[in-house]
Amino acid sequence: MRIVVCIKQVPEVSEIRFDPERRTIVREGVKNVVNPFDRRAVTQAVELKRRRGGEVVVLTMGPPQAREALYECLAMGADWGIHVCDPVLAGSDTLVTAKVLVRAIERLVPEVDLIFCGKHSVDAETGQVGPEMAELLGWPNVCGLTSVEELREDALRGYREVDDGLELIECPLPAVVTAAERLIRPTKVGERDLEAARDKSIRTVTAAELGLDPMEVGFSGSPTQVHEIRWLEVSRHVQFLENGDLERAAREIVRIIKQARLSSEKERAPVTPRPVRRSGPEIWVTVERKHGRLREASLEILGEAARLAECLHGQACAVVFGDAKTSELEELGERGADRIYFLQNERMWEYSGELWSHALAEAIRRMQPVAVLCPSTAEGREYAPRTAAQLGLGLTGDCIGLEVSEDGEILQWKPAFGGGIIASIATRTRPVMATVRPGIFPLPERIPGRRAHVEEVSLREMPTPRVHVLEKKEDAGEAGIALERARIVIGVGAGIGTPEALPLIEDLAQRIGAAVGASRKAVDLGWFPRQQQIGLTGKAIGPDVYLAIALRGNLNHTVGIRRAKVVIAINADPNADIFQFADYGLVADYRAVLPVLIRAWEIDRS
Repeated sequence: MRIVVCIKQVPEVSEIRFDPERRTIVREGVKNVVNPFDRRAVTQAVELKRRRGGEVVVLTMGPPQAREALYECLAMGADWGIHVCDPVLAGSDTLVTAKVLVRAIERLVPEVDLIFCGKHSVDAETGQVGPEMAELLGWPNVCGLTSVEELREDALRGYREVDDGLELIECPLPAVVTAAERLIRPTKVGERDLEAARDKSIRTVTAAELGLDPMEVGFSGSPTQVHEIRWLEVSRHVQFLENGDLERAAREIVRIIKQARLSSEKERAPVTPRPVRRSGPEIWVTVERKHGRLREASLEILGEAARLAECLHGQACAVVFGDAKTSELEELGERGADRIYFLQNERMWEYSGELWSHALAEAIRRMQPVAVLCPSTAEGREYAPRTAAQLGLGLTGDCIGLEVSEDGEILQWKPAFGGGIIASIATRTRPVMATVRPGIFPLPERIPGRRAHVEEVSLREMPTPRVHVLEKKEDAGEAGIALERARIVIGVGAGIGTPEALPLIEDLAQRIGAAVGASRKAVDLGWFPRQQQIGLTGKAIGPDVYLAIALRGNLNHTVGIRRAKVVIAINADPNADIFQFADYGLVADYRAVLPVLIRAWEIDRS
């Protein structure tokens, strides 16, 4: 069996700095490491080689120093490496990167059975290269693989993570898969391993040797380009609450939470849908469902699409895959859709990344919208990149803001480096394509009686889905979904000591209307599903209030809460790192604080 692992060398997030005058990222002197998700992909590939035999090839595209990342992967057990290194590749976006990697594989690695990528890159916070490669190759893909249960010559069976749990899937080979954090513990290498790895072969190739036109790669060939960069250095100075009187401290925490909520409600006034518009350029929003109802993520984006459409004198259009209930049609219209498109085909009765991407691509070809916005969900991060690759379109992943420039261009704001930087992305291709994080935009209010025009789009023959879901495990329920849009979040650290404390924390969360998230260590202990992990390799959230309970607060966690407006930390250790990232701190044992806090909340309510 021949496995190729595509890796990326990324800067250590803690060392990233920003030059405010040049408005550029300072990379000099910054330590580079193998992207954490890619290290898991390499480890899993080597383990599969150990089981079945064959070889593992590691592939990267990058500057000369990226060669060191290949040596680390060779030290982990890979057999040989490929380094695509050429100055003309500088500035390549994800689509161009996917094209270059595919070309290198097709030219240099015959008869590949499996391609691994990391699910996510922690620097630019993108995850579309894997699905785009799959589409360019015409292969099936599995995003967020968490285990390999069986690997045969012609198929892979394993679990993948979705927003509310896990799915057992079977996928024919060859295929592209992306590695989730829980897939496998990455191999650690020592100095001796690294030295030994330098005797292994690395083939360095240029764009010309791969037959690539310099004008079709790098900055020149990339459909998406950075328009502006802003450094979002959050400066917090903790104010400690008096811990000698917990009753008083609890009342103060209640006041802080309610004040933050009130301020946010004023800022996040609901979007009121405008009158129905029947003509003009179309901004599409793909509609997803979960647990039998429309996902709020799609509705939030629909409200933002209506705002953008107003700026462009156009229409906000909801795109539905398959049939919809009458009640769903009514809700889409009442929340701002001017037009609803049904993408109809006999195979549309269940989700398939391949099927949805082909359906969406065909609809785009026919009707030429100016923009297509998809939720940054497990599904959206799969079918949107495949659609973009099929049509040769730029795609901006995980947007947290959209705006119309003075010349009528739709710009997309996306985070990078743990949210410490946001970049404005301009797209050369049309339509503009982007995935948008849930919970960023307010839910548009319903206007009873507002009705959208409904149009059925009959699709030609669609491909037969190749990835089959055999079993579903909803171990997170809606908790992971709720975390992304919650206005109050309670973050739980391993410092609670035992899962027996969770009922008390959940009781508090229910009373104050909070979602519950966790540190990576608390997740690793099995107290929470991975969908509730907050941090560099988990979710990045932006609630009005983040209440950290017994959290140590290392950098890998706190990069996930940069956008929180108010951070309150409760920790018995006065030297806990979390206090460096908090607005308010209480040095006390959470077990003594929480019952008092619950009572204070209920007294305030009455």
